[in-house]
Amino acid sequence: MTDEVQPVLSHFRVSPEAKLALDRIRSNVQNIMFHITLGCRDVRSPVCLEDGELRLGGMDYLLGFADGVPVYEMVSGERLPEARDYILDVTPGTSVGFSLDAGMGLRFTLREARATYFWQKEETSVSGVRQ
Repeated sequence: MTDEVQPVLSHFRVSPEAKLALDRIRSNVQNIMFHITLGCRDVRSPVCLEDGELRLGGMDYLLGFADGVPVYEMVSGERLPEARDYILDVTPGTSVGFSLDAGMGLRFTLREARATYFWQKEETSVSGVRQ
């Protein structure tokens, strides 16, 4: 097994609320990253970590960058990540695992953006929260 991270390079759109949360975190922690561990295909809960806090290995793939922050996903078995369009957002709730706090009772969410979503005002989060 190699320790090299494989790139996939998806496109990420960041909601204004998620951008504010990222800016708050970056005011205290200079280099951060997101990691998604063995999530199912459409529901992902990203963990925001200080860069270097988690050792990345051969099962980790660089999905892309959300507002300059690298987003990695760990996969297992035969399922490999595919390049997709994602929306990084926040929703009410507690941060997942050891995630850096998004602030004000919020946690980060990541959902796949459907092509029609870019043209509609209202988007539906796969976590069930209407944005």
